Amino acid sequence: MALAAALLPVRNPPRAIQVACQIAEGLHTPLSRLLGEQEEEVLVIRKGERLIYRD
Repeated sequence: MALAAALLPVRNPPRAIQVACQIAEGLHTPLSRLLGEQEEEVLVIRKGERLIYRD
């Protein structure tokens, strides 16, 4: 994404990471999502927590 391109040629990588984290925090989103690396969410419903419908 644009954020990743903006951070590529950096002279101070730790500072760039810190700034990227601050941007993500300000947008209330994970940094991985801004960088386009977020994996799909997985929803786990345990056997005892499943809803069961019976006729």
